Amino acid sequence: GNGNLFPEVIIEWPRDIAKKLYNAGIGSAQLRNFFGEARRIEGQLSSGQDFDALRGRILQLDAYAASAQTRGNAPPLFKQFIEQNLKWAAKDRKSFTGGFIPHFECVVAYFPKK
Repeated sequence: GNGNLFPEVIIEWPRDIAKKLYNAGIGSAQLRNFFGEARRIEGQLSSGQDFDALRGRILQLDAYAASAQTRGNAPPLFKQFIEQNLKWAAKDRKSFTGGFIPHFECVVAYFPKK
């Protein structure tokens, strides 16, 4: 609401998603690799690169998730998570940096430790 994140986006949903991804078998390294790529894109935006120029890199995360699923390194649920979130993340800079990044960061933070 009012352009701000709902608490569910950074607490409830990430906690639930992290648990489901863990149970589906994704490793923490694979999850962190994807988050790291999202952070690199965020860094490029922070250094002044144009969002429209980086939109393609954001959308490529879907292809990377599909590839990880095909190779058996990520469950279908992870591909679904990326696909669903990129619909919003690729809209504009604020949606990516103010929505997707904090949401994904919380999923990583809530990911169970072995």
